[in-house]
Amino acid sequence: MSNVFHLSSDQPPCGRCGADEVIVTGKMPVADAFGQRLVIQLCPRCDTGPSAAGALLRFFLDGNGKDTSRSAEAAELVFAWQKEAMAEHGYTWVTTAQDPAPVLPPHRGPSPRGRG
Repeated sequence: MSNVFHLSSDQPPCGRCGADEVIVTGKMPVADAFGQRLVIQLCPRCDTGPSAAGALLRFFLDGNGKDTSRSAEAAELVFAWQKEAMAEHGYTWVTTAQDPAPVLPPHRGPSPRGRG
């Protein structure tokens, strides 16, 4: 599963405030508790202030999204916004491969007492 970003004038309403002003909608490669892909949105009503979403919003609203010479900056802002939005759902970005869980030998001692 890969990330899917849709940039168009036909965005779904904001899932937080209901506004029809969403700039970007992203479907993430992870699912929620109901098996639905997680959706993140950049909304000019909800995403203001000193956050990664706010910085990306200001970048787009200032017209910088049309300046191809600033594509590296745009990519960094989108990535920061994605990490921030995913963190709100309990996910973190892992930069290195995780070691697999150690394989432990089966329990051979006495049975535990009581109820767990």
